[in-house]
Amino acid sequence: MKGAKVVISTLGISPTKSNKNEGNSVPNARIAKAAKAAGVSKFVYVGVATSLSEGPAAKLVAEYLEGKKNAETAVKAEFGGKALIIKPSSVSGATPGEIRPPAPGPRPVPVYALAKLIAAGAVGDASGEIDGNEAIVALEGCKGKKGCDF
Repeated sequence: MKGAKVVISTLGISPTKSNKNEGNSVPNARIAKAAKAAGVSKFVYVGVATSLSEGPAAKLVAEYLEGKKNAETAVKAEFGGKALIIKPSSVSGATPGEIRPPAPGPRPVPVYALAKLIAAGAVGDASGEIDGNEAIVALEGCKGKKGCDF
């Protein structure tokens, strides 16, 4: 990571796999720590919407949600205000017919809206925490496009 100005992490283990907490929190905490040590100035992390941990999914994927939350905490600890934590509940636009993470609930965020926010964080135009699908699609340039009519 030496010489890098920003790190973007979407790393995580699916809610259907084992070791969901460790698989989501540990690698992202290590990446954040290594990035900070290498002098990286910004970190963008794609976590998971708080609303999922407050709804019916909480019991089904509790370990997954805990791992994502722990990863978010680790990124914030290393980068503070230089971090952007993006928290969608689900994302559309992957393999045809696939939604990530595969979960019932709110309409998925279009992948281009998520990508635009990731890019804004990478160039320093966004920081802090963007929590939930509606907050993500509220970005300028998304309204009126397919999938952005929340």
